[in-house]
Amino acid sequence: RDDKIDERGNAANLEHCISSLQLEGHYCIGNVGEFWAMTNEERMRVVEINVDTIKGRFPLIAGCHHQNPYEAVKLAQHAQGAGADFVIILTPYIAARGDDAVYYYFKFVCDRVDIGIVLFNTEQTYPISAKLAKRLAALPNICGYKQGVGKMAPTTALRDAVGKEIEVSVADEAPV
Repeated sequence: RDDKIDERGNAANLEHCISSLQLEGHYCIGNVGEFWAMTNEERMRVVEINVDTIKGRFPLIAGCHHQNPYEAVKLAQHAQGAGADFVIILTPYIAARGDDAVYYYFKFVCDRVDIGIVLFNTEQTYPISAKLAKRLAALPNICGYKQGVGKMAPTTALRDAVGKEIEVSVADEAPV
């Protein structure tokens, strides 16, 4: 009603998922969580609410998606300080115009945080190829991929390229 985050409602919904649905891990501030409609301050507060509600019962991945690498760093540093276990970052959705641009974006972020980073690979942004995935997997913070690509061939190529070194999670198992 006051155009503010419903903090108690957010915490209660998450607690219901934990207690009643036996959640074993959680990803907050993602696409479904409408990160794109929130200010950075709101996104940071939701991470804090999630950390406080989970109380270390299972891993929390905090979405730190941002077009601007400085803002992605700020969000990731906050998530780390708040107690998130990992962060997930969507490939930049405007300026990523080639492998080098994507690599240097993530290198910039990795050089400035000390938390594990999951890369969100989707067809709506510049897709991370198997070749680029191998290059990115060499960055010390990169620990996994959320593969949001609906075709089997790119997922198989990604798993073949880096699946023995880092985790590759498929968002939609149906095509695979």
